[in-house]
Amino acid sequence: MGRDFRWLLASSWTSNIGDGVALAAAPLLIASMTSSPILVAAGAILQFLPWLLFGLHAGAIADRFDRRRLVMFANAARAVVLAALCIFLITGVANIWIVLAVAFLYGTAEVFVDTAGSTLLPMLVKPADLGIGNARLQAGYLVANQFAGPPLGAFLFAAGTAWPFLLEVVCVSFAVVRQRLVPAELQGRVASVNMVGVFGGMVVGQALGGVIAQVWGLTAPWWFAFVGAALTLLLVWKPISQIVSAKPIADTGPEDAEPASQSANEP
Repeated sequence: MGRDFRWLLASSWTSNIGDGVALAAAPLLIASMTSSPILVAAGAILQFLPWLLFGLHAGAIADRFDRRRLVMFANAARAVVLAALCIFLITGVANIWIVLAVAFLYGTAEVFVDTAGSTLLPMLVKPADLGIGNARLQAGYLVANQFAGPPLGAFLFAAGTAWPFLLEVVCVSFAVVRQRLVPAELQGRVASVNMVGVFGGMVVGQALGGVIAQVWGLTAPWWFAFVGAALTLLLVWKPISQIVSAKPIADTGPEDAEPASQSANEP
């Protein structure tokens, strides 16, 4: 599938390892500093809030500038923010407000990384290879971000509060080095609209979860989420079934459309 795709895959897998480590380590760090469910939820809210604030702007910027440089710059900014957090933790001056500020800054940089990075694949592989390419990227996300990263983050946090974030600095820095793609025109704005919807829902969910846990107890958000997921499934089951059973639309390029128009004009 080409060298460019291999660089993209390596960069994606590397950064996903770091994100998976932070997925477990960040809430543990906040919970070790405060017993307030609202402040714990605020950490996740501040990480995803930049999608609502800057998501659409990031899509417009991704359509106007070099996406390779944009992803590299944003990943470098993430590495700097995490390195600063590590220094605060090692020196013992870190507090809950510094951690929340780091969450917001890290989330802001992540908006530009994900907006530009999510549109790279269609420009690097042939349409016939999109399925395989997406499968490999998603496999890296599931294995590194959801399966291997969180247990590793929790283990490192038990060894020392700064260790998981030091590893994340290394992973994000490797992603900067490996991002050697030179893409052409992309659909940054389209991708940003989708990501704003996804992470906007997460911001609302985190805020509700914090309030529900504060008022009705720590297990209440789980029951709320269970009932909400069941109702959502009932509402979207029929539209999803229609989408799954829909026939694929064949791709037609300009060279296919021209003979068709000529044959239509013939008597």
